[in-house]
Amino acid sequence: MFTNTGLEARDDPRFRPRQMLSERRMCMYTTMMGLSAGAGLILVALLGRELHRGEVASLDGWALALGTAGVLLAVSGLHMVLTQSIGLEGEQFKNEFFGGLTAPFGFLLIAAAIFLWRRGDDLLARPDPVGRLYAAAGPPAVLVLGLGLSLIAVTVAAFQHEIFATAPVQEPILGTAPKWLVNAGLSSLFGLPGVGATLAPIGVWLRNRPLMAISGVAFTAAGAGWMLTGALVYYTHIGMAFV
Repeated sequence: MFTNTGLEARDDPRFRPRQMLSERRMCMYTTMMGLSAGAGLILVALLGRELHRGEVASLDGWALALGTAGVLLAVSGLHMVLTQSIGLEGEQFKNEFFGGLTAPFGFLLIAAAIFLWRRGDDLLARPDPVGRLYAAAGPPAVLVLGLGLSLIAVTVAAFQHEIFATAPVQEPILGTAPKWLVNAGLSSLFGLPGVGATLAPIGVWLRNRPLMAISGVAFTAAGAGWMLTGALVYYTHIGMAFV
């Protein structure tokens, strides 16, 4: 029975078998979930921009893209929460904010995809499709606000406790870079969408375009960061196998 937790446990040779098992599981989540979450954030921001500009001719492609990202996030997020797949001592709490935040985001994307697929043509035929979307997005925005506040809470905790500075030294880049830098970078990827998801509901309820624009910038930046991080982790996890 191991008594070490967190960073200390990673230095215990007896801990390595369980560590490597958990990291093989994490490879699926930090890659697929990162790419899907990043794509979802970028898609939401781009769709909002295109609709405000009146440049959307069809919503079918948007529905397909949002639905695909949503299913990946909902399934993987629920699996992580229900199975507690991150099993390292001192790190099980990461199941809650990785899986517990991506699953609701996934279901929101699925709901948006179904709405656009079923009502897209009718929506674009209206004289004010953006106003109709604001009205439809009002109730779901309550959940979005809750997710935004939760993301900000995770960000504050991450900076305070350096919860992302746990990559093993065998992992290229993330394991060899300064821990504070890795922690700051990953923490910001929670903070940016947290700001966007906190401001977006207010923008929806007030129909305030500047707030929506700020949210769109935050979502785009965070989405690009998550996609790059997901792609990077494919490399770093492969690199660990050859150390």
